Amino acid sequence: VPIVDVEIGDVIWVTDRQLNIDGQKYMVTGISYNVSATRTLQVEFSVRPLDDVTYWVLGDATYGALGATTRLAV
Repeated sequence: VPIVDVEIGDVIWVTDRQLNIDGQKYMVTGISYNVSATRTLQVEFSVRPLDDVTYWVLGDATYGALGATTRLAV
């Protein structure tokens, strides 16, 4: 996945052997970009772990539909 194509509300899957994470799902809740004087791009993502619960994201066509099993989250 091209890293600059990730948007708030996207779901990413993370596997990291050093952190003992295997295929854990996370929802991107924030993105911070920084370009240094040496033209190095730094991207930092704020994420929240996901489980079986469906969360409602305002203004998103996929997650914007409020259903009977949907939970509101901040």
